[in-house]
Amino acid sequence: MSVTQSLEDNLTILNKNNDSCDTPITCQRRINWKVEMRKMVLTKLPIKKTAPRLNKSIKSKNIPKNISKVITQQILKGYYNDLIQCNLKTFISFIKKNKNILNLPSLLRLIKPHKNPEVNSLHQCFRKICWYFINKQYVNYVFNSKIKDPQWHLQYRNAILKIFRNI
Repeated sequence: MSVTQSLEDNLTILNKNNDSCDTPITCQRRINWKVEMRKMVLTKLPIKKTAPRLNKSIKSKNIPKNISKVITQQILKGYYNDLIQCNLKTFISFIKKNKNILNLPSLLRLIKPHKNPEVNSLHQCFRKICWYFINKQYVNYVFNSKIKDPQWHLQYRNAILKIFRNI
């Protein structure tokens, strides 16, 4: 018995077991039809990204909110007065006005450069303080708080650091 004969025998056994495919041509048509349907579905939905997105999860909703909340509280308590290079009173009024940051796009809006030079200096001060907090103090904050899943927060921290580097 040669190798080709055993291969042909195996193919005939497979064809007998698979009743849905009468001939290889019909099987190929079914496969092509599935591929065409997948292409149609994939081409219908355009992907639009308004802001950089991190992993979608129920857990990730409060992380940027908590980060910004801690940063604004520490700024208002005066922990970062040595890092503030712009006018202190205007910066604190800016922080009080933008204290309720609820998601990542609103946090990024306060970090990105602005056209107005006065507002840009406020954004730059806030960016430096956020960068300092995320680099130096965020790990201590995660492990000294009541956070149940610190690993998720640290992964989110790395993703935020990548976004900060791109800005």
